[in-house]
Amino acid sequence: RDMNSLRQKCFFGFVGLATPVLNSSKAADLLDFTLSRFEIHIEKEFGDGEWTDDLSTSENVYENVANFIWSALGSPRSAERWNATHTVKTLDDFNCVEIINELIPLLQQNEIKAFGHRKFHFYKLHARLYLLIVLAKISVHKPESLVGHKETFIHFAFKEPHALIQNFALEILINISNSLQ
Repeated sequence: RDMNSLRQKCFFGFVGLATPVLNSSKAADLLDFTLSRFEIHIEKEFGDGEWTDDLSTSENVYENVANFIWSALGSPRSAERWNATHTVKTLDDFNCVEIINELIPLLQQNEIKAFGHRKFHFYKLHARLYLLIVLAKISVHKPESLVGHKETFIHFAFKEPHALIQNFALEILINISNSLQ
């Protein structure tokens, strides 16, 4: 047997032995002790590293879901980006306007905060482009749901140097304009 397998058997064997004699107070003390032991042996930069305010999330669940989707829209993996666009389209199909309304202001952001990792690159142009692609599709059938964000789309249609981002923002504006006539 390898050493890791032996360690796991000892660890989980201990859990099986200790569980019947623990009450909730002793369990809390044991958990505190165990976590303090882990802190001794785990490197400071492991996982997300030590706690920072960047890891805080909002009290608003819609904002948190939007930020999670935003992180997937900026993924280096195209499959994740396309899954995120389909998620946004499905949210629209189910009339989840609160999440979509939280997503659109994220077009102006260059980061993902708690929903990414500081060592992983966030592709902000991918996030913008893929969100605008799905919003352009939404604007064909429900342009009225995007009217309140017209200024954001104007910004990206006329002030963004990325041709595809400009194109999809302009498409959204045209669909909004046609719906108002």
